[in-house]
Amino acid sequence: MADLSGMGFDPAEVESMGNGFSIVPPGIYTVMVVKSDVADTSTGGKMLVMEYQVCDGPQTGSTLTDRLNIRNNSDVAQKIGLSQLKDVCDAIGFVGKLTDSSKLHGKPFSVKVVVEPFVSNKTGKSLDSNKIEKRMKRQAASMSEAAPAQKAANSGW
Repeated sequence: MADLSGMGFDPAEVESMGNGFSIVPPGIYTVMVVKSDVADTSTGGKMLVMEYQVCDGPQTGSTLTDRLNIRNNSDVAQKIGLSQLKDVCDAIGFVGKLTDSSKLHGKPFSVKVVVEPFVSNKTGKSLDSNKIEKRMKRQAASMSEAAPAQKAANSGW
């Protein structure tokens, strides 16, 4: 048993955060890096973990996480991760040597997001997760917003 009497915790004063994470529908979103850090991988490598915040459209404020292998025992995994990091740099117009990931923060660009299933390590349940499939220069309108307008335009009404 843990004594919480010194905390003065009142659940009525705390906003519920639901299940901890939510996913966004597949599409192209304008995002910006709001947080980044280097973390260890399970195989002894390093990954750049970036948190993106959606900047416009109905998903504004939603966050997405991107994990890029920047040091990995597998040459292929490392090449893929560094290529993805290059795509982010190109998308925001960063030129030169990147010595601090904070230089990527606050600059809008677009990502193509897909939804893919995974099995939870904790519960064994099948869940959905977002995956960043592509990083690119900022697009004029997101696919997720443009699709309904295009469908309406083609409906004949």
